[in-house]
Amino acid sequence: MQVLRQTIRVILAAALCLTMGQVAAQEKVLTLAAPAALTESGYLRYVLPRFSLKTSIRILTTEDPSQADVMLGTDLALPDSRALVTDLRDGTTYHIAATGAETPGAEHVTQFLEWLRSDVGQRTLDGHRLNEARIFTVAAAVEEVAAPQVLTGDLALGEELSLLLCGRCHVVNEKNRQNGIGSAPSFSALKALSDWDTRFQVFYTLNPHPSFTQVEEITDPFDPARPSPIAPIEMDVEGLEAILAYVTSLTPLDLGAQIELK
Repeated sequence: MQVLRQTIRVILAAALCLTMGQVAAQEKVLTLAAPAALTESGYLRYVLPRFSLKTSIRILTTEDPSQADVMLGTDLALPDSRALVTDLRDGTTYHIAATGAETPGAEHVTQFLEWLRSDVGQRTLDGHRLNEARIFTVAAAVEEVAAPQVLTGDLALGEELSLLLCGRCHVVNEKNRQNGIGSAPSFSALKALSDWDTRFQVFYTLNPHPSFTQVEEITDPFDPARPSPIAPIEMDVEGLEAILAYVTSLTPLDLGAQIELK
């Protein structure tokens, strides 16, 4: 009986080892080579587990590109290398590319790169915070922000038109400080908003402006059955560009710090 029990234990142990070996062989693993600075920043510890949670592919990191399936770096001489993220602290942009190495993880490379390009991947790359501050951002987003907006409008004309056309409701500057209406924010208050440039560029589409504003070659004529309820504002593209240029020169109003709820 004792011999039988020992035999059963040996068989069970062997079966367990075989099962564990099969599980290990079936584990999906991808190896990523990354600079020490990027690894030590903690950024990869934020991004990579989110991919693994979605796909069950575990990502190992190394500093040796010869052992990697995918490589992150600042200067990659690899086919299909593309900008991935930028460190906002020093402006360093990291690129990513498949190494082409023949490893067990090579079959998962396409899945990883496609995830990074997806909406979820892009939000993940841009979602990391350190002490509530964003340290890394999607490289394309930095390139878009870095492109300066060129305004060619006439500042003097812009001030004149702002006072004449917009000053009926808004306080434009000190020259019409006592005018305007209480429900309409001043130009300097609007300038303090994060999307002020968009608001001014398409102001004629934002209520209540469409009911009394006409921009030549842009807006449709008023419906004869529904004429403007007040003296209409009429301008051309040159006038609109002049107003935008003038608003750009204004100093934003200090609206104070955001209210913090305790």
